Amino acid sequence: MNRKLVEITMPSNLNWQRDVPLAPLTTLQIGGLAKYYVIANSLDDLLNIHNYAQKIGMPVYILGKGSNVLINDTGVDGIVLQLSNAFAHESIQATKINVGGSMTMPKLARIAVELGSSGFEWMIGVPGSVGAGVAINAGAGQQCILDNLISATYLSPKGNLVTESVDKLKLRHRGSKLLDQGHIVLEASFRLDFSKPQQSVIDKTQGFVKKRRNKFPLRYPNCGSIFKRPGQGKGAYAGYLIESVGLKGLQIGQAQISQVHANFIINHGAALAQDVKKLIEIMKSKVFEKHGILLEREVRYFPEDIKPLNWLY
Repeated sequence: MNRKLVEITMPSNLNWQRDVPLAPLTTLQIGGLAKYYVIANSLDDLLNIHNYAQKIGMPVYILGKGSNVLINDTGVDGIVLQLSNAFAHESIQATKINVGGSMTMPKLARIAVELGSSGFEWMIGVPGSVGAGVAINAGAGQQCILDNLISATYLSPKGNLVTESVDKLKLRHRGSKLLDQGHIVLEASFRLDFSKPQQSVIDKTQGFVKKRRNKFPLRYPNCGSIFKRPGQGKGAYAGYLIESVGLKGLQIGQAQISQVHANFIINHGAALAQDVKKLIEIMKSKVFEKHGILLEREVRYFPEDIKPLNWLY
């Protein structure tokens, strides 16, 4: 379908934008243009976008808060969708909290502190949305989403609204069936834990903030960890392995492997996705050459690694 016809037939109740720069919507500040961009304010909006995209045969890619992704320099030939703050709601029921998928994990951590619930402290420094966090089973240190998650409600590629308990979501280290099958997490329910004194929750949360400031290159745009942790035990960290092959500080264009933490790539202002990808391939090959360990990317290439919402069309 030609572009003019696509735009004429777009649902008129939605604020469609075309040729939208995606770099400002990401923590790495890299990426080209979205052919079309739209924000969903309700479930009806989501269903309208889903059904329209299926009708015209155009992929819809969901973008959370823009962390943990590397968007192509050439942009996205399709529809990029974000959830508005209408999906950042919260409700508390005794020992359970229900939160919308577009709420940020740091906000959920702050709510937990106010309530006096432990188990959410690590989220204070993770910049992604709760929905994306559930889909990838986000975590820090030895803790992750799985520890407190009860259930999730998601929109499937067929346009169905489904609620499932955590045991059916197949969460694993930085992944789940939600991620594999292209579902959009709209709400998640978490278990609250009031077994610890509130001051200890406050102290632990502040500890995570301090640790992140000291350990990670937060002064520069970055997308978080480039690679997943490759194993358990001493030395089984991607950053350690990358540093051991002398790659700290390696720079291509304005993309650089951080001098602070070798599993981070920073943007000095005008870095290109292609340069970041070159660094990633060097990191993988050098580590494999010396240690025989094949690092697995945690950062997701957008849109190559993203399953469209309507991929069953």
